[in-house]
Amino acid sequence: MVYDPLRLQQKVLAWLESSQYELDSPGHCAAITESSRKRARRHPTDSETDAHAAADLSHRPPKRHRRRRLPTPPSSSGNAMSESLPPPKTKRALADDADASEASSSSYDALSSCRDNDQTPKGKKTKPLPPWGYPPSSTASSSRQSGSVSARKRIRNTATISACSQQFSMQEDIPSSLMAMWKDMDLYSRGFGVVGLSEKDAVERAKREVSDFIYDNVGDFVYEPEPSDPAGNGIGKRARLGPTPSVAAVMDILERGRGCRNQHYDEAGWNQVVHAPLLSLAFDSLWRDGDNAVAFVPCTSAAIITNYADYGGGRKVDFCVCIRPDAQAARAIQAIRTQDRLASLSINHTDFPPLQNKPLALSVETKIQGEGLGSAEAQLVTWHVAQWRLLDRLASRAGPESDATTLPAFLPGIIVQGHDWSFVASTRRDDRVTLWTSQHIGSTAKATGVYQIVCALQYLRAWIEESYWPWYREAILCLPAEDS
Repeated sequence: MVYDPLRLQQKVLAWLESSQYELDSPGHCAAITESSRKRARRHPTDSETDAHAAADLSHRPPKRHRRRRLPTPPSSSGNAMSESLPPPKTKRALADDADASEASSSSYDALSSCRDNDQTPKGKKTKPLPPWGYPPSSTASSSRQSGSVSARKRIRNTATISACSQQFSMQEDIPSSLMAMWKDMDLYSRGFGVVGLSEKDAVERAKREVSDFIYDNVGDFVYEPEPSDPAGNGIGKRARLGPTPSVAAVMDILERGRGCRNQHYDEAGWNQVVHAPLLSLAFDSLWRDGDNAVAFVPCTSAAIITNYADYGGGRKVDFCVCIRPDAQAARAIQAIRTQDRLASLSINHTDFPPLQNKPLALSVETKIQGEGLGSAEAQLVTWHVAQWRLLDRLASRAGPESDATTLPAFLPGIIVQGHDWSFVASTRRDDRVTLWTSQHIGSTAKATGVYQIVCALQYLRAWIEESYWPWYREAILCLPAEDS
C-alpha cells in the first residue's frame, strides 16, 4: 500500500470537521489557549504540506494529545463521535483527586472499624467545675458548648451538681425571709392591695364602662388600705412600692396578650409584645438612662460562663433584672475585674455585654402558654446554681475572717408561661440547691392579674434595693452598706 501524506491529512481534517468535539468547554478551551500561547502558529504553504504532514502527525508530542484529549479517529471516517467528552484534568487536579481518595479511604476504614467493633463514636466529656468557691484552674474562657443535652438531664445525671425543683411548702425548712416574701406574694396573687389609692377613681369608672373590668369582678379588696394618718398624709404600703399602672396601660397589656394568644405567637413574640412592656411598668429599661438603680434587660443570648457551669453554659434565661451601680460601687466592681482573672470576663456568671459590670439580681424565664414548665424550672435552677457559685467565689475574696462571706438566704426568680406569671426562689444548703416553685402571681388575661403582676414585680424591686444590694455592697464590694 502506497503511503499518501496528503490523502491522510485530508481524511484527518474531514474527521475533525464532522466530529462533535466540544471546543467551547472551559477545560478544553483553556488547554488549547494555553497551548496556542506557548507557540506561534502559522499556516503551512502547499509545498510544505506534502513534505511535513506525515511527520507532524507521527511525531506530534503525546503531551499535546493528553492536553487536548482528542479521541482516536475511527477506522471509518463516517462514524460519529460522542456528543460530549469529560473535561481534561491537570496534574494538580489529578493529585487532589488522589488525596481526596486517600482521605475518603481513611474515613471509610475508620467507620468500618467502628462498625466492625460495634462501637459508636462519642464526643469529649467536659470536665466538671471545681467544688464550690474554688477558683477554676483552667484558663478563663467564654467559649461555650452546645446545649444539646436538656437541662433536666444535666441536673438528673450530673454527679458534680446537686439541684432540684420542689413545690414550696411551709412545712419545709425554709429561711424566714423567704417565708415572709412567699406570704406577701400569696396575698398579691389573690389581688389584695395591688391597686394604689391614686388609681382608685379610675378603676371604679372602668368597672362601669370597660368590659374587661366589668366582667373581671374587681372587688374593693384590690385597693390598698387607707393611710393610718387621720389627716390622710400617710403613704400606704402599695404606694411605697411604686406607681400603680393606669387603666390605659392595663388595657394595652390585655390587648397585647390576647393578640399573642389568639394568633399563636411563639416565645420570642410573647417576649417582645407582652413581657417586655409589662416589665417596663415595674422596672426601668437598662437601655435608657434613669434615676432608679434597678433595671431590666432582655438577655436571650446570655449564656453561662463555662467555669461556673456543669457541661457547658448552654442554659439561658430571657430577662434579667440588674443593678446600675453608683460611682463608688462602679469603681469597686472595676477593681475586682482588674484583680480577678475570671471576673475580668464579667462581674456576673454570664459574659453578656450589658451585664458585665452590673450585678444581676433577678432572672426571668419564659415559655409559651401551657408548655415547657418542667424545662423552665430546669433552666432556671441551672442558671441559679451558676449564680450561687459566682457569689460564693466572690464573697470568699473577703477572707474567712469576714462576716461578709454569708451568702443571701435565697435568690428570686420568675417563670412565665404565656399569660401566667409565677414566683420561684432557690436556696442553697451546703452543695445542694433547691428551686422552690408553684407560687402563682397573676395572669395577663385579666385586668386584676396585670395589677397583681406589676405589684409583685415592684415588691421584688424594693427587696433588691433594700436587702440584696446592701448585702452585695458589703459582701462583694467591701463597701459600707449604709452608703447605698
